Amino acid sequence: CGATTQMCPTGAPANPPVVACSGDGTQAVCSAVPYDTGFVERSSGRPQPRLHWTTGLSDAHQLLYVYGGAVPTAAGDKTRAELWVLDVGAASPQKWTHVRDQSPGALEGAAMAADPAGKRMLLIGGRKGSAFAPDIWALDEQHTWSTPSDIPPLPPAAQGVDLRAVIVGSATNRRLVLFTPTSKTLVHWVT
Repeated sequence: CGATTQMCPTGAPANPPVVACSGDGTQAVCSAVPYDTGFVERSSGRPQPRLHWTTGLSDAHQLLYVYGGAVPTAAGDKTRAELWVLDVGAASPQKWTHVRDQSPGALEGAAMAADPAGKRMLLIGGRKGSAFAPDIWALDEQHTWSTPSDIPPLPPAAQGVDLRAVIVGSATNRRLVLFTPTSKTLVHWVT
């Protein structure tokens, strides 16, 4: 991850491992690519390199999501309001798709997690310019954004910081766990 020497532990799933890094590069989560063909370089039809983007993986749909982030330009970093989806399923062509719906707006430093109950991805918090975005957005299977009515607002301790998130539990008993850059772990109950 980044400038650190964090790597997947010995015995991590093969095919090859995917490492999701925290924004500051100090934490890593290891997973496996669900196919055995190795990595393929995609030179076109993919998101531009960016800072402070948001990434989430839907195991149920074998889709990797990338939202927002800041793209470096000659005039300074430009925050994006765009969603990219990479199909990583075994039978898929492993190609990026740019989804045009931009309801949450331009964001940096948000968190994203798969919700096993709602068959949706949750986009949590982030920054819009210098202002904190306290919103939680849901992305459904048709890649349509909405504001979920079944999730309470973010707790004050999670507002104004870059977040990382994971949803743990089952479809009927789940918790949204948020991680902050200061290594503070916040459990935000969903059900």
